[in-house]
Amino acid sequence: MKITTPSSVSLALAFLLTGLGFALPFFLFPGVQYAEKLQRAPEVLNLFCLVAWMGMSHFTFAYQGHLKSAAGRSKKFLFLYLVLLLISTAALFLLRFTIGYSIFSAIAWIYFISHLLKAEMYFSGA
Repeated sequence: MKITTPSSVSLALAFLLTGLGFALPFFLFPGVQYAEKLQRAPEVLNLFCLVAWMGMSHFTFAYQGHLKSAAGRSKKFLFLYLVLLLISTAALFLLRFTIGYSIFSAIAWIYFISHLLKAEMYFSGA
């Protein structure tokens, strides 16, 4: 059984979680001692934490589908897919290390905003 929901529901949930994370006066961020070294408000770290978890859940969901598709084709294709996934992940870590997390984060936000809009339009049938 496949459950389908309008794309506006997932977008609304993301905004709701972001708003709640900003409104909470306590840390969602793991490792309070690390958070204290960053000297950031709990609200900001909560946003960082929620965005990271939403990104990881998106990554897991999207690549689960890609992996099923690759596995259904052939062992060679699956191996190639996994190698390319590892190479691209390593390249992203290297890029983040090279240009710094601030610039990397800005680029990622710009990319993911357009990615989110394209995905919402695709899944809504527009």
